[in-house]
Amino acid sequence: PFVAVDHVRAHMYSPHIENDIDYPYLGLLVSGGHTVISAVREFDDVEVLGTTIDDACGEAFDKVAKFFGFGFPGGIAIDELARRGNDRAFSFPNPSLHKGEHRYDVSYSGLKTAVINQLEGFHNAGFEKSRENIAASFQKAAIDILLKRLYLAAEDTGLTRVVVGGGVAANSYL
Repeated sequence: PFVAVDHVRAHMYSPHIENDIDYPYLGLLVSGGHTVISAVREFDDVEVLGTTIDDACGEAFDKVAKFFGFGFPGGIAIDELARRGNDRAFSFPNPSLHKGEHRYDVSYSGLKTAVINQLEGFHNAGFEKSRENIAASFQKAAIDILLKRLYLAAEDTGLTRVVVGGGVAANSYL
C-alpha cells in the first residue's frame, strides 16, 4: 500500500517517538534540505514562522565540506574538525535580510559563498588558517544564524520549549 507522509512534519515529529513532549513548542527542523522554524501548538496545529530563502543549513555544511575536502556528510565532518579548531579564527558574515514581515527566515547562501570564495577576507590575524579553524568558524556562524532567529521567535511567541529534528539536530554546537 501507498502511505503518504509529510516529510517536513515527519522530521519535526520524530523526537516524539522516544520522548513524551508537551505542546506547545517551537519546532526547529534543520536538515540538508530544510530549515524551518514553526510554532507547534498541537499535533496538527503548526504555523511556519520562518524558513530558508536559499540553501538549507545542512546543505551549506555539505557544500563547504565538499569544497575543502573535509568529508561527507558535511555536518559530521565539520563538527568533528570544529572540536579541534578555534571559532574566532574567521569572522564570517551573518545574512542581512530586509524582509520585515519575515523576521524568522534564514539564509545560508552568503555564508557559504564567503567561506568558499572569500575566505581570506574574513581571516583574523594571529590565527592559523587550518581546516579545523575554518570548520569551527563556519559552524559557529551557521548555527548562530539559526539561533538568532530561534531566540527571536521564542521572545515573540512566548514559547520556551524547543523541539529539534533533522540531521543538523545532532550538531554539538547547536
